[in-house]
Amino acid sequence: MVKAGCIIVALVIATSAHAGIGFCSEPSEPNCLNFGDIDEFCRSQVEQYLREIAKHMDCILENDRKSQQIAINKWNCRIKGNSYCSGY
Repeated sequence: MVKAGCIIVALVIATSAHAGIGFCSEPSEPNCLNFGDIDEFCRSQVEQYLREIAKHMDCILENDRKSQQIAINKWNCRIKGNSYCSGY
């Protein structure tokens, strides 16, 4: 039971450490690429999909930048002699 409590505490700490980082949901490929007619409607769905993929990649990059900044801030905090640094 103690191990389960420790795991939950670790998850809460890990989650709160990255509270500013958002979830990037990957868009779904349009069904028309696998089924149905390749027509103007399918073309518009593919174009929308490509825009959503670009947004998804931007989201991932932004999250990576935030994670990088959190690590830098924690490093700077620790290097200053603090034993516990959070809230970044």
